[in-house]
Amino acid sequence: GAGGENRYFGARSDRDCGLQSLLQGITVAFRWPLMMAFAVLGVYLVADLFPDRELVEKAVTLLRTALPDVSAAQWAERMNDLANHPERYGELVTRLQALLGDGWADRVLMLGYNGTVNPEQVLPAVMLNRLPVGLKGFLLVAMFAALMSTFTGTVNGAGALFVKDIYQNLIRPAAARRELLIVSYLATIGVVVGGFLMGVAAENINDIWSWLIMGLGSGGLAGILRLYWWRCNGWGMVAGTIVGGLGAVLQRAFLPNMLQWDKLAPPTQEWLSAQLPGWLVHALHMPGEWQAFLVIGSTSLAGLVLVSWLTPPTDRAVLTHFYRTTRPFGWWGPIRARVEPALRERINRENRRDIAAIPFALLAQITLFLLPMQFVIKEYGSFLRTLPLFLLGAAGLYWFWYRHLGAIDAPELDARPAREPAATVH
Repeated sequence: GAGGENRYFGARSDRDCGLQSLLQGITVAFRWPLMMAFAVLGVYLVADLFPDRELVEKAVTLLRTALPDVSAAQWAERMNDLANHPERYGELVTRLQALLGDGWADRVLMLGYNGTVNPEQVLPAVMLNRLPVGLKGFLLVAMFAALMSTFTGTVNGAGALFVKDIYQNLIRPAAARRELLIVSYLATIGVVVGGFLMGVAAENINDIWSWLIMGLGSGGLAGILRLYWWRCNGWGMVAGTIVGGLGAVLQRAFLPNMLQWDKLAPPTQEWLSAQLPGWLVHALHMPGEWQAFLVIGSTSLAGLVLVSWLTPPTDRAVLTHFYRTTRPFGWWGPIRARVEPALRERINRENRRDIAAIPFALLAQITLFLLPMQFVIKEYGSFLRTLPLFLLGAAGLYWFWYRHLGAIDAPELDARPAREPAATVH
């Protein structure tokens, strides 16, 4: 990783860092059979609630006709209000009861805005209607614990970053402790309120998740290049992050769906096809989140590269120490030349092994996720075909990566050279 995981700072050695990554890759696989089990139970639950699939479309059509002012973002809230306070809706409740039967309230909660079963309601419905009382409470507490541990860590981290990196560093360096505490409280409240408003405005989970990953996440591509290009510096990182983050926010505010080709008028499509190169026309046919990823990611990287070249490079001694301790591959020619030949060859061998291990790691990770899911849904034939692929990936990962973990810790890699003046030639 890029160093943002606290557990790596607590590791005793590079070997322990590698074992931490391996442990995470294995333990994260346990979530998939659990979710798949809920999905299977959800299939049976939906089949019981809606034996005739046309009922879903008819019920949604009835609801959207009776409630024309309800948007996709407000749909779940209004369905909950309808199920819990039917006295407010008069004739609509009578028509729903005639269409869906006596259990209409439970069925209404499962309806989605687009005329299908709402996938976001499957897990709550399964827990409510299919799990025994003891197991239901246990899983509910576990999910709340997982949510709050992630939520509190993220919120507190965001407030601390704002106070230390922005307020105290750039705005008020001499701020007193009490002032910093107040600013920390305000920053934390701001993060929570901002997240709440974004959640209310989002039409569904996928809507906000795709923006976080494909839009806002693409603005963080600058953090990856710094590991593979010696000329990247702090100013370039700041510029790339600001350009990418600001671009993601503006895209979300003014062009949330980017350019949807199928919604353009035929004359506009013809004109664009005639004026633009073929690869760009093909890109315009992509889903909106992919367009956002390409545009925001490209502008973020361009800002990083441009500002890095226009500002002085990082001190060569710092870069040399980073290269010796981190041992990255990529565009590190001027720094690589400063390292003694024996150590340089050792680092190159490690990099070659890591690159060779990548396809095996991907194969092992993906098949590790697939195996328990195939077992849960009783696809035993697929399970037996996937198992050899997993064993192949695990064997390759062991051969190229795991068996060499004990050889990557060496005192000479941590020697910090004396600081030298920063170079002035770009």
